[in-house]
Amino acid sequence: MLPGIARLPSAPVAFAVYLTAALVLFGTPLLHGGECLCIPSTTDVGIFAWALKWWPHAIAHADNPFSTDLIYAPYGFDLAHGQLIPAAALALWPVTALAGPLFTFNAAMLLSPVLAAFFAFLLCRRLAGGRFWPALLGGWLFGFSTYVLGQLTSHLNLTLVFLVPAMVHLVLRLAAGELTRSRFVTVMAAAIVVQLGFSAEVLVSFSLLGR
Repeated sequence: MLPGIARLPSAPVAFAVYLTAALVLFGTPLLHGGECLCIPSTTDVGIFAWALKWWPHAIAHADNPFSTDLIYAPYGFDLAHGQLIPAAALALWPVTALAGPLFTFNAAMLLSPVLAAFFAFLLCRRLAGGRFWPALLGGWLFGFSTYVLGQLTSHLNLTLVFLVPAMVHLVLRLAAGELTRSRFVTVMAAAIVVQLGFSAEVLVSFSLLGR
């Protein structure tokens, strides 16, 4: 590690590196309110931007959040059939209220690789015996992988994968005796519920591969 970096906590440095990279590579749409971080011709962005607005609206108005006739009128649509990111919509409710759903979509898409890389960095740092540079590279390879960058074309639900390395990290901490079983179950259950609220596809894939 370089002498200047050695005096700094490694986790904030890693997060700053990933965030800076994401801003340089993908940050332009945040500066232009009418642009989205996506392929311009895609139609998928609209449904995710709508979902970011819908979940807070439904809860604030005591509507059934899983069914609405505001789309596909007059028959409506069963939202349980869609990948409509309720966990992200509720977590980012204040941002949507202040800046609108398109800005929230762009911010969430930009932060997705950053968070994925950062949580993978924490996992890799543990596996690498605390070494910074191997962990930084490992985080980059996960968070800025071809999978994540490919989904940045429009699929917000499939870019929110940062809880995957976090859940693996929890298992390692349990095995090392750093977490009690009850605390592990509580935190892991919360992570599973939130990941389900991000993407059922990612959670099912993680469950199958993690067996």
